[in-house]
Amino acid sequence: MKENYYAVDYVDRFYIGRALQQSKTNNFWHFKFLHQIFRDGKPYFIWPKKDDCDDIHESVIFYGPITLDGCVEFTLPDIKQILARHAAIQQNV
Repeated sequence: MKENYYAVDYVDRFYIGRALQQSKTNNFWHFKFLHQIFRDGKPYFIWPKKDDCDDIHESVIFYGPITLDGCVEFTLPDIKQILARHAAIQQNV
């Protein structure tokens, strides 16, 4: 799991993040998150200027590991599957 990318549910939206390390508390992971931008109607993911990190419970990781394409602005080959899975989660809330 460490150093891989995952989709993480944050109730009304999701974020793509890299699992950096397991936290001291069981079942929690320290993540660094990408931010989503849109260019020409397509989603891209970028590293924000200031690190966006959080400790998250593994139960909110709903997709992954994910492969990123690109080097500054990333695309996700699995974006349709991620969007569908997140929509299904929101319907069950």
